[in-house]
Amino acid sequence: YDAAVIPGCPSEENGSLSRCQRERAAWAAILWERGLASRFITSGAAVYTPYVEAEVLAAAIAALGVPADRIYLDPH
Repeated sequence: YDAAVIPGCPSEENGSLSRCQRERAAWAAILWERGLASRFITSGAAVYTPYVEAEVLAAAIAALGVPADRIYLDPH
């Protein structure tokens, strides 16, 4: 696919990755590794915590090997 949307979910209250975020980041990395998606759109604002979900997810999938230039943010 040209792009996969990674929907946001809240971070832990201290800003660390929540289980939901870890799982979504892992799936994005699998899609990348298998060549099933070439770009990713992370989504989510700072709704339940002060941390912008799109930014947290983008950092997590980049840490798992997805190139940063293939990640687009929708922080709204």
